[in-house]
Amino acid sequence: MDRIGTFPDEILTHILSFVPTTQAIATSILSKRWIHLWRHVPLLHFSDTRLKNLADNYRFNEFVYKIILSREAAGNHSINGFFLDIEYFYPKLAFCPSNPNITNWVDYAVECNVQHLDLYLDVLRNVDKHRNRKFPKLPFSVFNCRTLVSLKLHWFHVKECFSFDFVGFPSLKVLHLKEIYFDEYEEFILLLAGCPVLEDLDVFDVNFGGLETLLEFDNVFKSSSLSNLTTAYIRGCCCDFWLKALSNLKFLNIDFLKVCLIFI
Repeated sequence: MDRIGTFPDEILTHILSFVPTTQAIATSILSKRWIHLWRHVPLLHFSDTRLKNLADNYRFNEFVYKIILSREAAGNHSINGFFLDIEYFYPKLAFCPSNPNITNWVDYAVECNVQHLDLYLDVLRNVDKHRNRKFPKLPFSVFNCRTLVSLKLHWFHVKECFSFDFVGFPSLKVLHLKEIYFDEYEEFILLLAGCPVLEDLDVFDVNFGGLETLLEFDNVFKSSSLSNLTTAYIRGCCCDFWLKALSNLKFLNIDFLKVCLIFI
């Protein structure tokens, strides 16, 4: 007896939101009822994507594009979560003209009021990704998304995203930054200061083009207590944290060799 098949569509789409999108699509062969269910899942999850050459890039672009079109044709114009995990065989594939169109996908997710955004890029080969400080550019639209509740980024260059009046993330509770490069240290300060309800912070191997901090940005961060912050992992970073911002922590893992606590 097909007990799962007796569940309402809302429950079935919720169940499918816990598996990668490719697996959700595979359920369409189960019966006529399941054919269109995956199009209404409130989450897009592309995991374990390995790209070895330009042809792989092109095929993956087309695959994601068709999925978005199918969802829209079914009347689904909302995205609760967008999760992307891409591993490149060579670093240069992340910068070629046929690079998977991450910017367009993120723009689309932001327009759909995404709440959970997880962008993980990496390189399969054992290479020095930090040589010449070259990272794929983070889509600008991320910093216009006021609906974000969690933001997790890996291997991105935060470039020219703070050249405008950054209004912050009023609902952001989780911020994980790993292998991220900022042009200026002050941009990192502005980002943290713009997360008033942040609860979970994980900062690993974050680098900066300039470490000189202007007094005005120091004052911005000192006035931001991060009073909701309860968990913080701070490792592999050459940066300052004011003790006031960490005063309510319940758990702290910190690398004192590279992180300086300012008692103000």
